[in-house]
Amino acid sequence: MLIWGGPALLSVTGAVGLEKAGRVPHWPVLSLAGDACYSIYLTHTFVISVLGKLPWFRPWPVPDGGPLDAIRIVAAIALCLGAGIAVYLWVERPMLAALRGEARRSTARVAPAQS
Repeated sequence: MLIWGGPALLSVTGAVGLEKAGRVPHWPVLSLAGDACYSIYLTHTFVISVLGKLPWFRPWPVPDGGPLDAIRIVAAIALCLGAGIAVYLWVERPMLAALRGEARRSTARVAPAQS
C-alpha cells in the first residue's frame, strides 16, 4: 500500500488541485470520452472480439511489432472509443435521462397524507 498507494494519492491530489485552480485546459472531446467511459468499458470487449474475427486483423498483435501492428492498435482504440461513445449518446444518456425523469415524477406524485 505504501509503495503504490502513496504515489497514487499524491498524483490524484495534484491533478485535482490543478483542475480546481483552473490550470487544466477544457477539451470537450476528452470530457465526452470521460462521460462515456463506462460505455467504453462495456463495449470494448465486443469491438475487439469482432476485430479479432477479421482476417486482416489476425494474429493480434502482429508478432514482429511492425507498422501494421501500430495501425491495428490505433484502429482498435479508435473503434472502441467510437462504439463506446455511440452507446453512451444513444443508449446510456437517454436511459439515464428517462430514469431521472421517472424518479422525479414518482416523487412528485407522492402526496403527504392529510388528516
